[in-house]
Amino acid sequence: FGSSVGSACGATMSRFVHPSESALPDAVVRCTVLQTISGTALGNGGAVAIYNSLQNLELLQQITLIFAYTQVGDTGAVAIGNSLQNLKQLQQITLNFWSTEVGNDGAVAIGNSLQNL
Repeated sequence: FGSSVGSACGATMSRFVHPSESALPDAVVRCTVLQTISGTALGNGGAVAIYNSLQNLELLQQITLIFAYTQVGDTGAVAIGNSLQNLKQLQQITLNFWSTEVGNDGAVAIGNSLQNL
C-alpha cells in the first residue's frame, strides 16, 4: 500500500490506514488532497480503517482511492461510501474498485453516498 498527499500532509500519511492508529496527526487532518494506491493485501479491514480516518478529513477537496486487485468487498465499499458522504468540501473524486470482491450492495452504497455530496 502506498499513498501520496498534498497540502500540509507530509510524511505522516505513511501511517494513514493502519488500524492500530487511534487518532490522526494534526497535519493529516488538514489535508486537502489524498491519493492512495493499494496492494492486494488490503481487504475490508483496510477499507474500514480508511473510513475511520476519512471521517476526520473535513477539508479534503480531492481524493483518489485505488482498490484494484484487492480483497475489498461490500463491507469495505459500504464503509468508504459512508465516509465520502461526510466530506462536503470534495470537488474531485476518483475511485477504482476493478477486480475486487465488491458486489451490488457495495456499488449501491458508493453511488448513494456520491448523490449526497
